[in-house]
Amino acid sequence: MVFVAPAADPSLQRELTTAGYVAGEREQSLLASDDLVSHAQRDARIDVAQDIAAWAKASAAGFLEREQLKPGDDVIALILATTEGTVALEARAGDRIIATGAISLSGEHATLFAGSTHMAFRRQGWHTALIRDRVARAREAGAKLVRATAGPGSISEQNFMRCGFVRLSVRVLWERRAGQASSAKRAGSSLALL
Repeated sequence: MVFVAPAADPSLQRELTTAGYVAGEREQSLLASDDLVSHAQRDARIDVAQDIAAWAKASAAGFLEREQLKPGDDVIALILATTEGTVALEARAGDRIIATGAISLSGEHATLFAGSTHMAFRRQGWHTALIRDRVARAREAGAKLVRATAGPGSISEQNFMRCGFVRLSVRVLWERRAGQASSAKRAGSSLALL
């Protein structure tokens, strides 16, 4: 998988196509700066994840919009939650994780990701609460810029915008089609520069 920014040279798209990649999902990059004081608010209902494996399953279930996960559905969430510098956060109703989010901190920069709410708890403000809580944690850690991504026009994007984020650009996820190894080898020298 390769993310391509709109400012990329058009030849990159030609090379990706030759290598067997197709354009797919679009992702809106969003940014908030140091003036987010009014939107930064810790929420007592949100805490650091108690059990990373349970967090990963809850995160995947929210993203995939299904209760029953297949083996491996939670692998990406597990990798994200255990990456150095990442703090996995959760909201619970009793013993059940109902919403997840993560934050990665690096000096004056923070990235918010993995925001997911269980289907039964949507439209109750959990995503917005997780945004505000993570922005507050970012500010407490010294971050001056906070970045996030969301689907263009999605409810998630709208929530970020209500919390003071602005749109930067849309990037496109290119994925390789199955059975394209031979054309990928032909274009390998160009793609090695990615």
